[in-house]
Amino acid sequence: MLRGKAVIELDNEKIDFRHKNKLIYWNDVEKITYGELLDAVVFKLNNGKKVRIYLNCVKGDNAEIYQTILSYYKQATDKIT
Repeated sequence: MLRGKAVIELDNEKIDFRHKNKLIYWNDVEKITYGELLDAVVFKLNNGKKVRIYLNCVKGDNAEIYQTILSYYKQATDKIT
């Protein structure tokens, strides 16, 4: 929580990382990985860019957070394809 609001919000269209004002739409994502050394979820976008979301400001188990993100991504991309 950051100022009483969730730091990450997931839905069927996107992930909203409010801490750094990053909004990523699932249909723009090519691949998602977890960088254990960086403690970050890395989004490789269709345009070749990479966006990192650092989990040090997110309360919870990092592996569980990563799996939840992957679950939302899979659900969204299954609907797109």
